[in-house]
Amino acid sequence: NVVTKAPIYKTIKSCDRGLEGVAVLGVVVNPAGRIVSGPDFLSRKGAASVEQAAKEYVQAYEFPKGESSVNQQFHLQYQYDT
Repeated sequence: NVVTKAPIYKTIKSCDRGLEGVAVLGVVVNPAGRIVSGPDFLSRKGAASVEQAAKEYVQAYEFPKGESSVNQQFHLQYQYDT
């Protein structure tokens, strides 16, 4: 049984990497808090480096443990501020 959680919206300042764009990804996380499927890209606006940064962010995210598997979506917006 997989539960769908509300999307996580995050704006990430990317001065050090010069990234700008939006990535929407989805993962399935098991009850132990580990990714068992994904990250899969649902949408991307920006350079390929935005995709790579978003993938790294999701893979490093610490998911809480739960009673069932979770379908979690991320909306990550990268902003380059000078």
